[in-house]
Amino acid sequence: MDSDEKKLGGGAGGDGDDHNDYRLVDGSLFREAGNIFLTTHPDDSGDKSGVIKLFATGNKSDVEMMGEHRAIVRTGLSDLADDPLPDELQVSGVVIYAPGGQEIFLTRGEPGPTCQFIELTAGAIQIDGGDTGTVILRAGSSSIIITPQMITIKAPLVKIN
Repeated sequence: MDSDEKKLGGGAGGDGDDHNDYRLVDGSLFREAGNIFLTTHPDDSGDKSGVIKLFATGNKSDVEMMGEHRAIVRTGLSDLADDPLPDELQVSGVVIYAPGGQEIFLTRGEPGPTCQFIELTAGAIQIDGGDTGTVILRAGSSSIIITPQMITIKAPLVKIN
């Protein structure tokens, strides 16, 4: 193919009607639709759960999830078409939603002494800067800085009950 070209035609139905799939010379593939759902199910043996993996290769590769209003990462089973977020999560920005006691875990680094993470569970929120890291909590001119060597509290007024 010498130039970018739309490849229009029938989809799974084979009806020959135009749709919005096209491929560019550089290998980019586009699918335009009002909604796109990717779903999986366990394999026939029952050994593996359904998985969708998005993977970009190369040392400057990215995987981006974008929404003009909101990007949502959600766990748990739901009816994909008719399961709105709870009212308190109807916000603009990024929403990570793990209902039903599921955990949220963000990590940076390989497991070991320098691994940093934030873990949200039903009973606790744990923030770990690793053996050599620093955790900083800040609001206005007040802060709590936790390092492996010391804890520093700075504020116009500190109350310890």
